[in-house]
Amino acid sequence: PHRSLRARRALGVMRADVCHGFADVQASGLARDTAVRESRLSVKDSVILAIDPGLGTFGWSVVDPAGARVIALGLRLSEPTASVDEHTDRARRIDAQADAVAELARRYQITEIALESMSFGGAPKARFAMAVSICLSWGAAAGVASSFGIDLSAVPPKRWERAVVPNAGKRVNYDQVESAVTAYVRRFQDPAVQLAQIAKGQRNHAIDSVGVGLFAALRPHQVEVICRRRSRSPRKHLGPAMVSRRAEHEAADQSLSARTT
Repeated sequence: PHRSLRARRALGVMRADVCHGFADVQASGLARDTAVRESRLSVKDSVILAIDPGLGTFGWSVVDPAGARVIALGLRLSEPTASVDEHTDRARRIDAQADAVAELARRYQITEIALESMSFGGAPKARFAMAVSICLSWGAAAGVASSFGIDLSAVPPKRWERAVVPNAGKRVNYDQVESAVTAYVRRFQDPAVQLAQIAKGQRNHAIDSVGVGLFAALRPHQVEVICRRRSRSPRKHLGPAMVSRRAEHEAADQSLSARTT
């Protein structure tokens, strides 16, 4: 009720763009559309960490919903260690991944973590290992979201892919999806360089995370909400000074030790 006429008109422009899919949004120059930026005043303090989950390959990107701007992206690779048993190896690797997610949350002052929903395709023999990998990665991200008190959501892969190429037939051609998202990323200098530095055969993980992040930014009403926490945890609590749960435990241990000596 308190929005200006100009802002209300801009909101209508944004909604119209979003309804036509990512491909049309890209063509309309969303990243440079001042009207769209003004229409998203309610999310101007939002920053999304989007994730393509996996234990061995973990794609991530940071998206600013104000203008659908891609801020950064990357790929984390984790190879198994042959000198330890499989259980210990997985535990150590996912612990390191959780630390990496926590560092991204602190660095970019993340307010929402959006992950690609769990899906287990491919050869039947490989599905169990894939399920373990994805579920461990999901658990790490959910743990960080809980520790930091930030929102957690999911986007099914076919949902965001069809949003990128809305005119696709029964089956979405992933090559078209990858090409469209790559072209969008190249609008932004730093992410474009970061994407180029990833081996060509592994870029799809970072690209998928960008697709998830853009979908969560442009169509928040269509994501699968896992948990909304921000009303209980103001953004000011997410600054660089925030420590991880491990550090908090260590501080508590030191305090207890000081009191008992």
